Amino acid sequence: MRDPIYINDFAVLNALGNNKQEVAKALLTNVSPLVPYDKLFSRRQTYVGKVNCQLNALPSQYQAIDCHNNRMLFKAFQEIKPVYDALAKKTDRHRIGVILGTSTSGILEGEKSFTHYMQTGEMLANFHYHQQEFGTMAELIAELAEAKGPCYVISTACSSSGKAFLSAKRLINSGLCDICIVGGADSLSELPLNGFDALDSVAKGICQPFGQDRDGINIGEGAALFVLSKTPADLVLLGGGEASDAYHITSPDPEGLGAKQAMLNALKNANLNPDDIAYVNAHGTATPKNDQMESKAIFEVFGKNVLCSSTKPLTGHTLGAASATELALCALLLSKEYNPNHRLPAQISTAKLDRELAEIKLTNEESVWQKPCFLSNSFAFGGNNVSLIIARANKGS
Repeated sequence: MRDPIYINDFAVLNALGNNKQEVAKALLTNVSPLVPYDKLFSRRQTYVGKVNCQLNALPSQYQAIDCHNNRMLFKAFQEIKPVYDALAKKTDRHRIGVILGTSTSGILEGEKSFTHYMQTGEMLANFHYHQQEFGTMAELIAELAEAKGPCYVISTACSSSGKAFLSAKRLINSGLCDICIVGGADSLSELPLNGFDALDSVAKGICQPFGQDRDGINIGEGAALFVLSKTPADLVLLGGGEASDAYHITSPDPEGLGAKQAMLNALKNANLNPDDIAYVNAHGTATPKNDQMESKAIFEVFGKNVLCSSTKPLTGHTLGAASATELALCALLLSKEYNPNHRLPAQISTAKLDRELAEIKLTNEESVWQKPCFLSNSFAFGGNNVSLIIARANKGS
């Protein structure tokens, strides 16, 4: 049996708030902070999840990679820095890795500069192609952390940052790294918004996971960073599972075979049974096909006794950052400091559930967890699926 991998600290910012305290407070109000968006090329209306804090420019030495995505990561790193620094003092910097996930990286800056070019014939003076390169995310954090070990970014659409956790887990268990900084970031930009709209997958209002009238997703933005090591802490990454059904380039396998396999692989990896899990944070995009297959897969693994919900009406779908975002929400819900009463966020769409879906147990405003062990799903285009399991290291209340 390998030593456990602990979550020594984490940081998160998204539409719910700009730090752990704000996100934890807003998470349990069951009120969506998403805001209207009316700039789709189709002129349809939707809602999005926006980060609402001032993101300062990066220090001058990082000017070539200064973008919204990296500014969110920079802010997140400042929050984990004290705990990270204390651990890193005892560690060879060549044994510290940085593994992140994203879907769009700095494409927002490319869009802004291209729009300016179409209007003036010149690119924006502060635009640099490096802003769009995925790898610069990890390079930035590695430089800030003075980490000299493995350093890379994974992009597998909506499972990207979940894959980063499993990569970090392998690096630590193999003995290549003692510490890994793991997470992801994605920014609101026209490319994913209009891409999903072209697929008729964007909700007109606040998305309704597992709801009878669900009509698609809301896009969100955010960042989350975690410090992982074998140094004991209050939260532990118990395991994770991956699977690829390769059913279709965008549509999920209607039987949910890949989703089911990812959850079963995670349980096996964590040496757990389905009844050890208290709560499943569903991928829950509120598209008709995702919710149909995911509810079927969850029911086949857990039956109708495990509490489930999708938190995407609260954050929007943060794309490549979704796994890290939602694992951070799970970590806050497991925290003695931020959630002493064991509450769970209510499923916002429960007023009109789709009774044609498999009968999973969705949360309501009275729901609380009983066992300190959660599973979080992220399923991506191409059937690229990942499930992660975290728990309180101390099994007491």
